[in-house]
Amino acid sequence: MTRSLLRQLCLENGLYTSPAVNDKLYLHYKGFREIENLEEYVNLKVLWLEGNGLVRISNLDNQKVLKCLYLHENAIENIEGLDALLELDTLNLSRNFIHNVQNIGHLGKLTTLNLSYNRLTSFEDIEELGKLSSLQALDLQHNQLVDERILDIFASLPDLRVLQLLGNPVVKHIRHYRKMVVAKCKLLKYLDERPVFDEERRRVDAWYAAFVTGGLNAANAAEQDELTLIRKEKDEAEERNFRAMEELMLEGKRIRQQQREQERQARLANEAAGQIAQLSIEDESTDESDCDNNDSEDDESDDKGVTNAAVDQISGDLDLTVNYTQDAELTETKTADQPPVAYKSKFMSLLSEAMNSNESDLNSLD
Repeated sequence: MTRSLLRQLCLENGLYTSPAVNDKLYLHYKGFREIENLEEYVNLKVLWLEGNGLVRISNLDNQKVLKCLYLHENAIENIEGLDALLELDTLNLSRNFIHNVQNIGHLGKLTTLNLSYNRLTSFEDIEELGKLSSLQALDLQHNQLVDERILDIFASLPDLRVLQLLGNPVVKHIRHYRKMVVAKCKLLKYLDERPVFDEERRRVDAWYAAFVTGGLNAANAAEQDELTLIRKEKDEAEERNFRAMEELMLEGKRIRQQQREQERQARLANEAAGQIAQLSIEDESTDESDCDNNDSEDDESDDKGVTNAAVDQISGDLDLTVNYTQDAELTETKTADQPPVAYKSKFMSLLSEAMNSNESDLNSLD
């Protein structure tokens, strides 16, 4: 692990040639036997060293801001050389040859620790884990742990959320293994290959409380009672949800009806407005027609007036003729003894002339 090789690896992985600028470094699967020449990489936050042939952890004193250290798949036997890594959050030491967990109790910010596929066997081998107050995820799969007291270590971790223990003999040795682990680790959310749901947590808590005071039969009865209560609460919750959904549907129906009624009223209002507009147009047309009719009536009245004037003239002429005829008759009667037929003939000729004169006057008016 020479300085020139480190710079070359930085170039190959798209990093910087200036060591202090890099915040991550990929040194995995290179066959290194020892960690060295990292003094200039003072700002590293993530360091990959898995898949090499490392037998010890060393030369990390300058990595004071390191957050994640991956040392899995090496040949490390002891945990050491981590004194300066006070900011360390994640440590992976799986698939090594570690027999004892030590020298990590000072890592107050460590939240994730993987020690799977190592050689841990006893309570004492992992007792140091109890000092990691911030630990949330712990993987101890496929070790050789057989001591049931390890449950007390897990219970002492105040923020433990994930625990992996499969592949250890202790899993078969602990009676009611899952219930016991869940009951002792109050914040546990995931155990081995299954999550810990709230329903399981309630059942286990009821079971464990009765188990401590009354034994297994009392614990089973308490769990059954809690399960019955859970089912009742589920049914009530489903009923509430159903009622809420029903009320929501009815409210939606009422809203749709109101909208339809508003649309109907708006449509009627539009139709009424259209009818009013049509009536106003018809009234205007009627007024115009009335004006035209009045004009035509006036014309007809004028025509009738002319005709009446002509008729009056004719009547006057006829009256004059009749008067004249009567006067003539009297005169003729007085002056001469003429026969009545000649007298009548003269009257008819005068009447004919008067009628012809009136027709000529009417034609001239037309």
